[in-house]
Amino acid sequence: MIHELRNPLNAVLGSIGLLKYSKSLSKEDMETLNIANVSGEILITLINNALDGAKLEANKLELDYQMFDVVETLTKSVSLFTWKAREKKVNITLKIGKDMPTLVEIDEARLTQILVNLIGNAVKFTPPQGHVKVRARFIPEEKE
Repeated sequence: MIHELRNPLNAVLGSIGLLKYSKSLSKEDMETLNIANVSGEILITLINNALDGAKLEANKLELDYQMFDVVETLTKSVSLFTWKAREKKVNITLKIGKDMPTLVEIDEARLTQILVNLIGNAVKFTPPQGHVKVRARFIPEEKE
């Protein structure tokens, strides 16, 4: 059932991506497309979370560690909520420590899932005129 939801949603997101290249769209139309795209990305995340929940219950959830640009992942995760924060009159900022490595070995999907949940809740529960600060810094692993 979940796969039947994800496939058409991916088609919609692909169409939105193509429309963004149109030079005839107004600024308002582009904003509307961006909102639709962000909403679609959030729906994909929710669908993937449901799939992961089923895998977790069946003890079949596996982590996929690969080298990823963690700064890009953080930036993308925060940008998913910029429109919602703006709509709610909540200021949202991202601060990345100077010593943060660019590439790290992580399961990017799981990191994104965690960030989306945390940032989404922060924006949701921050009162209007409030501020959501996302900070990331590198803490070296302690040697035994």
